[in-house]
Amino acid sequence: MEPQRKKILLLDTGNEWGGGTNSMLELLKRIDRSQFDIRCCFYHNYRRGSGDSIEQVLATLAIPVTFITQRKQPGWAKLLKELLRSLVFFHRGLRLKATRFVDNLWRIRPNARAIRQLLIQQQSDMLYMNNQPGSNAEGYLAASDIAVSLVQHCRIEPVLDRELVKMVNRRADAVIAVSNGVREVLLANGVAPEKCFTVFNAIDIYQPLPERAAMRQQLPDVTDN
Repeated sequence: MEPQRKKILLLDTGNEWGGGTNSMLELLKRIDRSQFDIRCCFYHNYRRGSGDSIEQVLATLAIPVTFITQRKQPGWAKLLKELLRSLVFFHRGLRLKATRFVDNLWRIRPNARAIRQLLIQQQSDMLYMNNQPGSNAEGYLAASDIAVSLVQHCRIEPVLDRELVKMVNRRADAVIAVSNGVREVLLANGVAPEKCFTVFNAIDIYQPLPERAAMRQQLPDVTDN
C-alpha cells in the first residue's frame, strides 16, 4: 500500500512575476511528488514579461491551479477609508488600522471564504503562503478554524505591526525566512523564535553560466588580472 501523499495548497496573492515567483517554481520543480500533492491558488494569472503565464508554467509541471477573481475596490470602501482616516489623521498607526478594517470588509474576508472552501474541498493538510503576513491575512483567516498546518514563507523583509505579529504567533506553525536578515526582522518585531527558520532561496543549479565574452561586454570596466 502506497503511503498517502501530504496535500498542500500553495497560496500566492502577488500581482506580478518577481524573484519570489522564480524561487517558488524552483521549489515546485524539486519537491518530491511521491510524498506531496501540490495544488496552487493565485489571484492573478500574471506573465513572465511577455512570455508564459503562471498558469502555463504550472501546467508544464502538472500542478493544478485555481484563480480567485479579484474585484476592484468598491466606491463605498474608498469613501469609508477616507472618512475614517480623516478622523484619525493625527496618528499614523490608527490610519493604517482604519485602512485594514475597510480592506477586511470588502477584500480580505471574501478571499478568506474562497480559500477556506478550497482547503476543505481539497482536504488539504497544509496551507503554504508565498508572500508575507501583511499580504496573506486572508490565509490566516481561512485557516483559523480548520485543522491544517500553516506555513508562511517570507521572501522579503516583512512590514509588521502588533496585530500582524499576534496573528502570526497565534496561527502559523512555521515561518520561513529566505535570509538571516529576514529572520532577524521577524524576531525583532516579536515573532516567536521557535516558529522562525531560515531556508535560503533556491537556485537553478542546471542553469548554464553566461559566456565570458558577453559578460565582459556588459561590464566594460572589468579588466583581467
